[in-house]
Order: sequence, then C-alpha cells, then structure tokens
Amino acid sequence: MTACFIPLSRSFGQLLREVQPLTAYTFDIVGSLAGIATFSAIAYFALPPLVWFGILTLLVLLLSDRRSIIPTALVLLVSLAAVWVLQLNAYWSPYYRITLIPAVPRGYIVDVNNVGHQSMIPWQDKEPFYRRMYEVFPGQSFHHVLVLGAGLTFPHNFQVNL
Repeated sequence: MTACFIPLSRSFGQLLREVQPLTAYTFDIVGSLAGIATFSAIAYFALPPLVWFGILTLLVLLLSDRRSIIPTALVLLVSLAAVWVLQLNAYWSPYYRITLIPAVPRGYIVDVNNVGHQSMIPWQDKEPFYRRMYEVFPGQSFHHVLVLGAGLTFPHNFQVNL
C-alpha cells in the first residue's frame, strides 16, 4: 500500500512547493475533503478494493511525470493484480470482507476480515450435542428457533442464496 502512494506524494509535494503556502494548504484541505467524499461513496456503494485501487491508479498515473510513469504503472499493475486475487469469491460491506468457504462434507464457513466468524453446517454433520434436539423431537421441523449462546443449528433443508 505504501509503495503505491510514494509516486503520488513525491509529485504532489513538488507541486505544493511551487505555490504560496496558503494556496498549498487550500489544496491540501480540498484533497482531504475529496478523499472523505470518495471513501463515503465507496462505502455507500460497497465497492470492492479493485475499484479503490483502480481509482488510485488513475490518479497516480495522471499526476506522474514522463520519466516515472513506466515504473509507477508497473507497481500499480502488480498491486491491481494482487488486489484482484485477494478479492476473489468475497462479498463486501462498507467495512467487512465476507468470504463463504465450502465446508466438508457440506455447508459453509463464514469468514469475516480473514477471521472465522461462524459456520453454516447442517445439524447432521455437527458435533453430537447439536443433534440432541432432533433426537428428542424426531421428525419435527423447527421454523422459529431462539438460539442462546454462540451455537447455531440450521434445518437440513437450509439453503444459502446469495
């Protein structure tokens, strides 16, 4: 991440030295407000990191001088490729990267920001205490369930539709 900002900050620093301090400060404040507005739009539309880095790439390349544009473009293209690989099979909220990992033999593990959050695994494939309710009430279907604690049991016909 830091390497992506070096060409931008060098070019921007050189531009700011060429103007009066108050004008440079005005540009700095306008840039900060534009950054806040951009982040707000990205969060509102739940845009993935590939879009963030795409916007950054365009801005950096527009502000790069002719002798540094090729190395800058190469660094940014490598960054875009890495971001693309990292966001495969991920869903994005304004603050979270959510990944569904298929569980063996069936179901899903929900991973939030690279931390295992919970699993959605049919009760038949869970530890024995999860089956106890179905053994006590055989043939019953549970449509309204209050779950206390961290455990969660899904009916055998539960489906994930994303």
